[in-house]
Amino acid sequence: MRRVDRDPNPLADVVQRSTEWMFRLAALGLCMLAAVQGLLMVPQVRVWLLPVERLEGAPVQGAASAGEAEISLSLVGGGEWPDAYVTINGRPVQAFSHAEVRLTVHEGDALQVDATRARGNRRVSIDHDSPRLLTPVAGLEWDVGGGRKSPVVHVHFIAINP
Repeated sequence: MRRVDRDPNPLADVVQRSTEWMFRLAALGLCMLAAVQGLLMVPQVRVWLLPVERLEGAPVQGAASAGEAEISLSLVGGGEWPDAYVTINGRPVQAFSHAEVRLTVHEGDALQVDATRARGNRRVSIDHDSPRLLTPVAGLEWDVGGGRKSPVVHVHFIAINP
């Protein structure tokens, strides 16, 4: 007579089989992941598979334009500093022939005070009353030394729904 060895635990066989299936599924998942990642390396396939790629660079319909804002740069303590001037995106815009300079700025502009030809140190303050202007922050002050340029301040707006 033939003797059949039975495992005393009836769930051991189920666990053994499910472990084998989980390993196979994990291996299949890794192979599929590698295949999809490989396909995404091809630009033509990437555009076809990802709708985001088709929309990239397209303007959002109904979005409000960033607009513009008026800011003022003031010399703390008053006076004038005629050899120092304000640049927007690297282009000279206006000299400090008075204690205050008023400018119109747009999204992405880079503001800087160029004092490379000026003498002495001065403190410059930025002020504005636009609720949409995120940076520069109203009240921002920095010291500008003669013979140097100030740090660049980038202009950014926030979207406020009317």
